[in-house]
Amino acid sequence: MKNFILITSILLCSIMVSAQKAEEDKQERKEVYAGYSGSLYNPIGFKIGVLNFFDKTGLYLNFQARSMRFDLDYSFNIQNVETFLGNDRCYVQTGESKIESHMINLGLTHKLADNFGLYGGLGYGKYLKTLEVDYLKLNNTKDATYWAKDDDSCSGISFELGANYQFNDMLFSVGMSSIEFDRYDLQFSIAYLF
Repeated sequence: MKNFILITSILLCSIMVSAQKAEEDKQERKEVYAGYSGSLYNPIGFKIGVLNFFDKTGLYLNFQARSMRFDLDYSFNIQNVETFLGNDRCYVQTGESKIESHMINLGLTHKLADNFGLYGGLGYGKYLKTLEVDYLKLNNTKDATYWAKDDDSCSGISFELGANYQFNDMLFSVGMSSIEFDRYDLQFSIAYLF
């Protein structure tokens, strides 16, 4: 009977130690994730990364775009139509615009708690807005149509900052991004942890 109790005690202790070690390994394991990423200006995108790559710090890549072809047409309302006079012709904005926009960032994540963390990244972004301009003769007949770059356009260094929340095997992110500290955007992502 003493041997049975001794063996049972040893087995229970080893099971408890194994369970505790498995829980510790689970908390420290690298968690790969991939999923949808979007923003108000760039609704199409993806985000991939690894949590706990260096202890509590991870790596990620985030890509967002307006469209894969970058040539969607949008209505553009102008309060006062601007006219630029030439020698025998004039330029008139029609009110139509095209927008091309994309951003790619590489960044770091850091866990502050078991299911909460922060992220931040740097990369390249572009927001190009073009306006349709009719080239009119003085008798108001259309000679040609051109697309002119709007002053609201920008491209260059992009950055993003935000927070991650992990719920079971899902990772939710909300944050903000900017291109050249000129155009700001609200972004979000939903990813699955593997």
